[in-house]
Order: sequence, then structure tokens, then C-alpha cells
Amino acid sequence: MPTWAAFRRTAFLPKLIRYSVAMMCILAMTRAVNIPINRRLMTWNAAVPPSDLSTVWAPWERIHSIRTVLAIVAFAAEVIALSMYRIS
Repeated sequence: MPTWAAFRRTAFLPKLIRYSVAMMCILAMTRAVNIPINRRLMTWNAAVPPSDLSTVWAPWERIHSIRTVLAIVAFAAEVIALSMYRIS
């Protein structure tokens, strides 16, 4: 069983906290931007989309790209941090 001292001796815990915060930012971006836009899209008629479709869709695309990159980086960093942790 790892002890608190083992966590403090390594840089494991601070790294894990930073990467977890990054994952929380992804969740916040999704809830703040993507979900409201998705809800708006569900009310549209697919046969006749609104004329300002690209204007409404642009923020969704931008945030989706940012959160996808952030999610990949955060996940890879967490996997690396967890794989580097060794109980001494």
C-alpha cells in the first residue's frame, strides 16, 4: 500500500492533479459550449437548416477541436505519470 510519503517523494501526485484538472476543463467546456449548441441543433428541421448555420456551428467546431487535443494530451500524460510511478 503506497504511503503519503511515497506520493510526496515522487512527482506523481502533483502531475496527476494537473492532468485531472485538465480533464475537468474538458468537461466544463463541453457543458458550457457544446451541450447548449447541441440542444439548439436538435430543434432544427434537418431538411431546412437555418441560414446562419455556419455562424452557430463555428464555436462548436472550435471548442470541439480544443477539447479533443486537450483530452488526448491529458490522457497520454496521465498514462505516462501512472506508468512512471513506482512504490519504493
